Amino acid sequence: MDFYASISKHYDFIFPFSPAQVEFVKKYIPQEGAKILDIGCGTGNLSTGLNDAGYTVEAIDFDSKMIEKAIAKNKNIHFQQMDMLNIANNFKTDYFDGIVTFGNTLVHILDNKDIEKFLLSAHQTLKKGGIIAIQILNYQNIVDNKIDTLPLIENEEIKFERKYQFRKDKHVDFITSLTIKNENQTIKNSIELNPIYGDTLKILLKKAGFTQIKVYGNFKMDLLKRDSIPLIIKGVK
Repeated sequence: MDFYASISKHYDFIFPFSPAQVEFVKKYIPQEGAKILDIGCGTGNLSTGLNDAGYTVEAIDFDSKMIEKAIAKNKNIHFQQMDMLNIANNFKTDYFDGIVTFGNTLVHILDNKDIEKFLLSAHQTLKKGGIIAIQILNYQNIVDNKIDTLPLIENEEIKFERKYQFRKDKHVDFITSLTIKNENQTIKNSIELNPIYGDTLKILLKKAGFTQIKVYGNFKMDLLKRDSIPLIIKGVK
């Protein structure tokens, strides 16, 4: 995606490594050496954190620039450029102990039928008892309350402004402005997203065969509230 290629050089300043994400995975997949697929891996920060925690990690991202940066960062992980809808064609059945897709990756799939297809593929590639964990935003809160601006991300290196424009087709346009401070440069982007609600995602997970589905409002596993912005959902094969 041109959207992500254009910001890949600065991605780690926007979304740095989050130890809380690794701790979340460790609570559900405690065994050392367990095989995990990281979908939408970006520049590989989570993959590297999971690898350092003792997991065997495969990682994919749709954007080739992100994969290039991830490979340069960590040669011990198998990073691949891949569409998440194609995982069943590229990985063995009953292969992974866990599949994680964080960073609001799932909503880039614009049709709920394709989300269902992805979840069926994820179920197929997981071992019995394997875990899927998905992090998106709580779009029921965002859409119902017309929250059109997300919190500003700013540090010494960058300023990242994020807005939503609500469409008649019920999708949203994610509009961003990235300012690179030491270069006095601004990169503007827009990409269409599918703001799937948590309740819909729960239904699709159940249809795909997942059980023990739980929903959280953050990676500390606090319960989801109506006004939560993050949404994390997990299921078991």
